[in-house]
Amino acid sequence: MFKLLLAAIVMLALSFTSPSWFNFEDKSEDLTDQPEVDIPEEQPDNTQPKPSSYSAILNWIAPSIRENGEFMTPNEIGGYEITYWKDTRYSTPRKEKILVKNAYTTEYEIKNLSTGTYHFTIAAYDNLGVFSAPTNEVQKSFN
Repeated sequence: MFKLLLAAIVMLALSFTSPSWFNFEDKSEDLTDQPEVDIPEEQPDNTQPKPSSYSAILNWIAPSIRENGEFMTPNEIGGYEITYWKDTRYSTPRKEKILVKNAYTTEYEIKNLSTGTYHFTIAAYDNLGVFSAPTNEVQKSFN
């Protein structure tokens, strides 16, 4: 009976129905639209400071179908788990996880990112705590 119950719980896993679940909005400072400033002659005109940190806004579409093909309603969704990590050259990247506990949230901003390439995935979970498989990885570079 335990195996059957476990199989039934696994069948409740969620999935996203569209690979276009994700959208980035680069929130780093865009200095090109700033008002003109008098620059002393010894500085070149094209010198602009880089932002000290960056932000990524993640957007997704709430799932409406479970991995087993059954329809699901929004009130069956418990929330989302965002996983992200930065490329590292010489070591295994440290993955950060953010738990979004609101089923009706479909946008999240990750702030204070430094220069580099970041990778993002998201998984949904239902009210029983069963997680879907993560989405395909998406990446964004900040220079």
